[in-house]
Amino acid sequence: MSMSVRIEESLYQQTKAASQGECLTIAGQLEFWAKVGKATPDNPDFPIEVVSELLVAKKEDRSSLSSFKPATFVTEEVKVLQTNVLARAYKKLHPTPKDAVDKAVVSINEPSRH
Repeated sequence: MSMSVRIEESLYQQTKAASQGECLTIAGQLEFWAKVGKATPDNPDFPIEVVSELLVAKKEDRSSLSSFKPATFVTEEVKVLQTNVLARAYKKLHPTPKDAVDKAVVSINEPSRH
């Protein structure tokens, strides 16, 4: 389903330019930005670049997954796979957000305690 939405001319022009660089339609670019904006409050410790890269990674080819290796601590083997997009974004992180990502990955890897 598609809908018409009014936006400012300057936002339209910014979206048009960004969509060409990302090879998306204008509607696709706006949708991507909306998803990033929606996911950011749920992940306040993650830089916006990581949130953005995670959304991109969801669409990446799964045949090239690799094992995630926490950089800041290793307590046990982490059985989480990562995409190339996430691996690149993770390498660019500073230590504090990298530690937050490590803790999040380890916590989702822990067995359920119900």
